Amino acid sequence: MARRKTRRQTRRIKRQRGGSHTVDLVIARYKEDLSWLSNYKDKMFRRVIIYNKGPDMVCPSFKGCEVKKLPNVGMCDQTYLYHIVHEYDNLADFTVFLPGSADLPHKEARQKELIELAFKGKPAVYGYNVGNMREESKDMTLTYYEVTDPDNKEKGENYSLHPASHRPFGAWVDHYLKGFPPCPYITYSGGLFSLTRDMIKKHTVPFYKTFLSQLNHKHTEAAHYMERIWGALYYPYAEGVFHHL
Repeated sequence: MARRKTRRQTRRIKRQRGGSHTVDLVIARYKEDLSWLSNYKDKMFRRVIIYNKGPDMVCPSFKGCEVKKLPNVGMCDQTYLYHIVHEYDNLADFTVFLPGSADLPHKEARQKELIELAFKGKPAVYGYNVGNMREESKDMTLTYYEVTDPDNKEKGENYSLHPASHRPFGAWVDHYLKGFPPCPYITYSGGLFSLTRDMIKKHTVPFYKTFLSQLNHKHTEAAHYMERIWGALYYPYAEGVFHHL
């Protein structure tokens, strides 16, 4: 006869599964070692989706794990937009977005916090309060950016950036976020954040496709603009969603 679970065991299992809500983990990977995922082998994600832009790999031992191949363009922002567009009608209650480099020292604590918060039913966006996102970076242009993760650096790679459709940053924001409320936060998050289904569905698939269409080069200025506006897309937030870096 099977032994009945204690209340403590039941509560622990419920916490691991995220209570009554579902959590998807979306990872944008190029060549990074994803062994850090083993830290979450007991987490009850609905799906773990690795969008792989680099050498072939097999899925870690996770229930519901998938590896999907994408062309190596647009950095992690292209990956996240691709997921939103193609999974729009199959989103979990919470989606955690992480780069393959989420184990780097300056990202690791955020990575862990994001996942724990998602299983507690809390989304999270990270950045800085600069008073006005557009005004703070309105004159920003980027012509060159070398990737920071040593696993992803290529010897002899040309890291010149394909220019954004509208520049500088202020002109890009004026064009694509026309009518949005001024956002005080800029999201230098390193590609780590989480959103609820309702937050994502604040906008339509065509809206996200507009941004996705701009990220079709390997090195593109628009990806750096996109990194800065993720938070603005969902502003104003519920209390506790924004976290200061």
